[in-house]
Amino acid sequence: TRSTRRPAAARFVAAALGLDVIATFSVDQEAFIAGRLAVRAEGGLAGMSMLDLPMRARVVALFREGGLEHLPRSQTTLQAGDDAYIVGPPEDILLLLMHNRATMSAP
Repeated sequence: TRSTRRPAAARFVAAALGLDVIATFSVDQEAFIAGRLAVRAEGGLAGMSMLDLPMRARVVALFREGGLEHLPRSQTTLQAGDDAYIVGPPEDILLLLMHNRATMSAP
């Protein structure tokens, strides 16, 4: 049997922090979240490269003015206004979400 509590809790928290949750799933008893994250101009993710992101969270596609980019290269940087489609374990996804909000309270 599988517990649905952990994926459900992670989905709820991620959605509350601004992730458009597409799916939650488990692989060998480990929970994962897939979702769309809008990169905020005032957040801490703008300007970060794919290499700067948490190790187990991956951007699988970016939607920006130039169109959709599948599997962005390691040197690709996130830009304000990007929609980043991300997949990873809840802990790493939540780190991304918190980093995206990190500078929002600055005056």
